[in-house]
Amino acid sequence: MGLETNSRIYAGNLRLKSISEARLVIDDYKMIIGKRRHCVNEANEQVYYLENDKQQEIEITFRVHMMV
Repeated sequence: MGLETNSRIYAGNLRLKSISEARLVIDDYKMIIGKRRHCVNEANEQVYYLENDKQQEIEITFRVHMMV
């Protein structure tokens, strides 16, 4: 996995520094149009902290949704 932007390159030799604790995220919102007006999404979220060879850090957030 890698990411290249105009200012930095996060590819190749990425090193995992740490991983956050998994946490439950609940999104509760109302739709303006659609089959359902009131929506609720639940997901587990975890953040991975990595750095490249130049000690530039990047955080990648993964959110895994559960089927309700």
